[in-house]
Amino acid sequence: MELSKYAKQIGMLSALYPLLAILPVYVTWVAARFTLGYWPRPMFDDPKYIGGIVSFLDPLSSLILSGAPLALFFNIALNVGGCIAYIRRDKSLPWNFWCFLAMSITIWIGSFKFLQWDPLRVMEWFMD
Repeated sequence: MELSKYAKQIGMLSALYPLLAILPVYVTWVAARFTLGYWPRPMFDDPKYIGGIVSFLDPLSSLILSGAPLALFFNIALNVGGCIAYIRRDKSLPWNFWCFLAMSITIWIGSFKFLQWDPLRVMEWFMD
């Protein structure tokens, strides 16, 4: 039982989703910088009221960011399904599956920790 091509593609997209979810937030932050003329400050410069392209990027970034829990669910489900499929067929997991699993876990945990750290206070500005 081979994993379908689409399941592999969805698995890769769901593994990379945290990176794809953080990027629009930072693009919105940079767009706000060019619109305001200075770097936006948390609790003062709300992205909803800046105007310009930020008015378009803010809801788009929020929508993409809100899809993260669903992507995490798909990532876990496809990884578990892949484990079951490989074990039923080969009685072991191939090395490339272990690499993908390690990459997926590292990206999700690393992205979460980066958002907690928030060195430039971008998420604080975006979520206020």
